[in-house]
Amino acid sequence: MKTTENQSKTSHPIFVLAIGGSDPCGGAGVQMDLMTLGACGIRGLSAISALTIQNSHGIDRIMPISPRDLQDQITACIDDFPVTWVKTGILPDPNLVKVVAEIIQKYKLKCVVDPILRSGKGFGFAKEDSLKAYIDNLCSQASIVTPNLGELRQLARMVAPEIDLSAVDSLTLAQKLAQIWKTNILAKGGHASGSIITDFLVQKDNMWRFSHPRLPFNEIHGSGCCLASAIAGYCAKGLSIATAVADAEHLFESALLAGWTWHETTFLNPLNNLTELGLESLLKDEVNQVIATLESHPFASSFIPEVRTNVSILSLGGVTREQVAAVDGRITIVGGQVKAAGPIRLGCSNHTARLLLACREVDPRIRAVINLKYSPTNLDFCQRASLLCLEIMRSRELPAQKTSEHSTMEWIPSQIRLDSTTFPDVVYDTGDFGKEAMIRLFAHSGKDLQEKLLKILNGMKG
Repeated sequence: MKTTENQSKTSHPIFVLAIGGSDPCGGAGVQMDLMTLGACGIRGLSAISALTIQNSHGIDRIMPISPRDLQDQITACIDDFPVTWVKTGILPDPNLVKVVAEIIQKYKLKCVVDPILRSGKGFGFAKEDSLKAYIDNLCSQASIVTPNLGELRQLARMVAPEIDLSAVDSLTLAQKLAQIWKTNILAKGGHASGSIITDFLVQKDNMWRFSHPRLPFNEIHGSGCCLASAIAGYCAKGLSIATAVADAEHLFESALLAGWTWHETTFLNPLNNLTELGLESLLKDEVNQVIATLESHPFASSFIPEVRTNVSILSLGGVTREQVAAVDGRITIVGGQVKAAGPIRLGCSNHTARLLLACREVDPRIRAVINLKYSPTNLDFCQRASLLCLEIMRSRELPAQKTSEHSTMEWIPSQIRLDSTTFPDVVYDTGDFGKEAMIRLFAHSGKDLQEKLLKILNGMKG
């Protein structure tokens, strides 16, 4: 896979410094941080804040590093390597929190703060004085803070004691902390009950909801470390906070599905197939699954437009057209059957790839798109599938934009932003002079795109 623009401008990798505890069984702490950063294509550096004695059964004890030793580890890294992003894990002593906060301020570093106050098995990492140090020194300097439900409540209890915690939900608490600290808050919902897990990202002017089914796993070891490190890694590659969170959520789910269970504890595997070659293979497989759906469905040919179809899916952490996988030659009709005209390649798509990247500026969760033939009947099947549909008027497009396909791909998301407060599943237009009418189906992943497409196609059976 080709490098990002940030990487191509330098002869060295992108660096992220992980500050946290050492886990001898490798499932959490800086060991998980470094694995996850590697999966993001980042060179991880580390500074140990504490040694721990733990295994799959739980934590026996924790031994904090002295503030001076932590400071020397951090400065040894940032005085040598071009570090701009830092991720923090456990800081079990208030003086350690203050050391990190002072260095972040001095070097003007950007920071993902994972305020780990207690392990999943209940071991307390931070006492009241450490919690106060987080609030007084570190959280307001963070680029994003990533508390779980318990941590969110503990932080809110000290920051806003007037709030009745029993009467408000996690989104309200996250909004309050984001307002006080003037930073981004990712309120993680894994510790809440229910079959659907929802994480809320609260920003100054936006709120993003990331929902997915609860997977049937036991106690998950290192989940917060994995997610926060992925956010730091993707931010270091140049993604916005919201886009980095969206991609980190996908990486975490992949790491969980590839994980393994030992003594009723689930260990994540962020490195599974996430080398450059493996990530490219996974991306192509996502595209191939959508193609297989089209090629095997008896009604799919009625959705192929005159200009033909393409599927574009963006790599996790991707920011350029070269990181979009699509069919080289588009998807056509041969003998009445839908058929991919060429192999799946990176960087071969122009129009749909540009559209995908432009739409991601509107909604960072968008990673996949397919263009389909417009007809009133086809649109009706989209609506019957309970998909949110939005019409854009090609008559609004300026003459200069109509003559440039690149400008059109940027014009479409501007109309979405203008006409809808929620990013639609389907964006369609009825055409214009020299412009074929088109349906565009958007999704958060290849799997999501395949499921939406099947809803539409299967609805035609009735």
